[in-house]
Amino acid sequence: CRLRNVPIVTFINKVDREGLSPFALLDEVAETLQLDVSPQNWPTGMGGLFHGLYDLRRNRLLTVDRSEGTAPGEWIDCAGIDDPKIAEIIPADAAEHLAEEGGQGQKLVGQIKEEMKSIHDLCEQAQSIRIAFPQIDYLAKVHRNFEATRAMQAGLDSFDKDCQLVQRLLEQDEQDMEQQPNLLEAHMRLTRLRDFRDEALDQIRK
Repeated sequence: CRLRNVPIVTFINKVDREGLSPFALLDEVAETLQLDVSPQNWPTGMGGLFHGLYDLRRNRLLTVDRSEGTAPGEWIDCAGIDDPKIAEIIPADAAEHLAEEGGQGQKLVGQIKEEMKSIHDLCEQAQSIRIAFPQIDYLAKVHRNFEATRAMQAGLDSFDKDCQLVQRLLEQDEQDMEQQPNLLEAHMRLTRLRDFRDEALDQIRK
C-alpha cells in the first residue's frame, strides 16, 4: 500500500467504552503506523456518556439505541456538525463538544479531500501523457535526427578545411623533426576527423 500510495483504512473498536480521546487515538495511529490520518467518524462522548457517532464525510449522526444495552440506532441527516438539530437529539453539552472537537476532525477530512483531488488530477495528467507518448516519442526522434543531420552537414562543410590545417601542421613539424611543436594539436585534430568519419559511416548504414 505504501509503495503504491493506496489509502490505508484503520478501525477503532469499543468507542462506546472509556478510553483515550479521539485526538489521542489519532496521534497513536499516526505515530505507530506512520500514517497521515484523517478521521471519517467522530464519537459523541464515551463510556456512559456515549451518544453515538457522527459521519464527518456524509454529515449524518448515528444515534444509540439503549433499549437493549448499547446498540446502533438510526442515521439522521444533518446540515453540518454544528446543526442545532443535533442538540435536540443528544444532550446540549455533548452536541457542543461534538461541534468543537469534531469540527477540527472535519477540517482534516477537507484537507484529505483536497489532497485526493490533487492526486486524481496528477493521475489524469499522467494518463494524458501516456496516451500522447507515441507522438511525443516520434517528435523527439525527428528532432534528434534533425540535430544529427545539422551536425553532419556542419562537419562536412569544414572537413576539407580541417584536413588542410592538419596537413599544414604536419608539414611544419617536418621542418623541425626534433621539437615537432604541432604534434599534439595535429593528433587531436586527426582524432576528431576520424571520429567524424566513423560517425558519418554509421549514419549512412542507418
